This record gives sequence, C-alpha cells and structure tokens, in this order.
Amino acid sequence: MAQRLTLRDTPVWMKRYVGGERRLSLALLDACMRRLGVTPLRPPPHHAGDRAKQLEMRRLGELRDADVRVPDVIGEGPALLMLSDIGSSFSARLSQCRGDTAAIDLLTLAAIDAIADVHSRGQYLGQPTARNLVVLDHGGIGFLDFEEDPAEVMSLDNAQARDWLLFTHGVARHYAQRPQALSDLLKRGLSRSRADVAAIVTDSSDRLHVVARVLAPFGRSAARVRAALAALRLVSFAAVALLAALAIDYLHDGDIDLLSWASHIIGTLS
Repeated sequence: MAQRLTLRDTPVWMKRYVGGERRLSLALLDACMRRLGVTPLRPPPHHAGDRAKQLEMRRLGELRDADVRVPDVIGEGPALLMLSDIGSSFSARLSQCRGDTAAIDLLTLAAIDAIADVHSRGQYLGQPTARNLVVLDHGGIGFLDFEEDPAEVMSLDNAQARDWLLFTHGVARHYAQRPQALSDLLKRGLSRSRADVAAIVTDSSDRLHVVARVLAPFGRSAARVRAALAALRLVSFAAVALLAALAIDYLHDGDIDLLSWASHIIGTLS
C-alpha cells in the first residue's frame, strides 16, 4: 500500500508492506504454470512485512547500481519505506492521450526502449505493467514496485521474457483496434533481446493454445489478453499472452478468480 505525501514541499511516497502471503493461491497458480511448462509466468513468492521491505530495498539497489531509474529510499521503518517521487503515472498518461494514436505510440515506444535498455544491462523488472511505470520529467521512463522477485523461481532469461509479456498485456487495451501498430513497436525492443529470451517465449507459446478455450467465458480480462495476443502473434510470439491474465489480474487487481481459472485449466489438461 503506497500513499503520496508532501515532505518539506517535496512529494514522496510512503509504502507499507502489509497483507498475507497467499501461499495456497500462489501454489495453485504455480502448479498451473508448471503443468503447462510456462516458466516465465510462474508467480514469485508474495512476501509481507519486513521481508517484502527488505526485498524491495535490495532490488532497488541492484537496479540503481545498473543505472536504471527507480525511486530512492529516503527513509524506513518497520515494514515501511519512504520513497522519492520520480515522475507521473505512465498508465494515467496513456489514458490522458484520449485515443490520440501518435501520442500513445510515443509513450509506448519510450517504455519499450526503456525495458530493452534494462535488459541490455543484465537486469529484469518483474512487474512492468503500465501502472508500475512512470514518465520522468525529462521524458524518460522509470520503474516502480519491486516487493516480489521473479529470480526466486526462474532464470534471468525467463524473467526478461516475463517483462515483455506483462508489459504487452498492460498496454494492449490501448491497441485493441491496432494490434499491428503495437506489434511494430514491440519489434524494436524485442530485436534487442537475446536469442535465448525469444526462444523461451516461443517455446511457451507452443504450450498455451489449449488456454484459448478457457478464455472465452471471461469478460474484460479476456478482452485485454486477446488484444495482447493479437499483437504478439504478429511478432511470432503466438499465444504467450494468454496466461498473462492469470498472473497479472490475480496478483494486481483480482479481476479473475484464480481458483476458477485453475480448475478450468487443470480440467482442460487432464
């Protein structure tokens, strides 16, 4: 939980690390990913309290050392961090474009270039959804939210593949009518990825066609996934985005009932 405050006329963020670890639900989601052989979408452990705080401090330090733009830690307490404000919400900025395709494309391309740059430094982000990105004052892109670490359950190549999947899902709704445009933008960033990363994503896509049948009954989340899928197919990633809804929507906004999804998937694969 994060709250924006003003400290000596400077905006800052107070982040409290609360909530349970959701072990049963995460174990069920992990079982689905393992059964399908889709390592990039395995959920990392969800820590709480001081464990989550210490993990975020470590990840912020690792990324800052690699010259990735992330918040500075300006204070701490029990299960609490005070973080600097580094820019305006990327998600809000996309919404403010109000259908201006040129403006949307400029923002999306800036984010894609920023993610590719992070990867070129041997790093990964974990959850680069639109709401975890910020637009810096000088026009660059910064990153937020590091209280979970995919490296706890996957390799660097898988973690970088995960970054592309989650980012694409997050912006797909702005490209529902223009999947080719999103595809063209993604190609620029993906061309900078290591061959092993692309191979992992391609392999994952071969395993996910069965999930297409599960998506049909679901509404808003399924539509977002279909939009992401349309763009990813055009850059040879086929059905990789299908399971992104599971990981993203459950872990972030609860829009999909994980237990329902899991039962459908396990039943389909049995």
